[in-house]
Amino acid sequence: MWTLMREEWSQATSSTEGGPAEVLFTRLFAWYPVLTSAQAVLSPFIVWSAVQFLRLRRWARMALEIVNCLALAYVIAFCIFFIYAWNSLLSGSQGEAAPPPGFGLIGTVGGLFNMAFFGFPLVWMLRSLRGQAVREACSS
Repeated sequence: MWTLMREEWSQATSSTEGGPAEVLFTRLFAWYPVLTSAQAVLSPFIVWSAVQFLRLRRWARMALEIVNCLALAYVIAFCIFFIYAWNSLLSGSQGEAAPPPGFGLIGTVGGLFNMAFFGFPLVWMLRSLRGQAVREACSS
């Protein structure tokens, strides 16, 4: 699957002279195997930490806080990148290829909605993990 996606992407980007959004997409897409490998390596540790947190291990709470902060940073960065890329790709369209009015606003609102939709539970979990009741339960 990855090989097919990489070939399609390289064909699509080699045929046109890209702007800053296309260059950024190409650079990020080159890191895709590293990101998926990191997820595959870290996910068993995260699951193990969650199980240990249920057993009230002190280190597991800290590990989940760190993972939660990283996930929140990822969500915020991705949504900002999405909004930037959406508007950058649309700004280069002219003539018949130009999107209808308000189409850029739809992408911006969608990016902000995704930031809230995925960010709110992460903030809530982070507040819960740092709460006094959880700290006391894990310290005893």
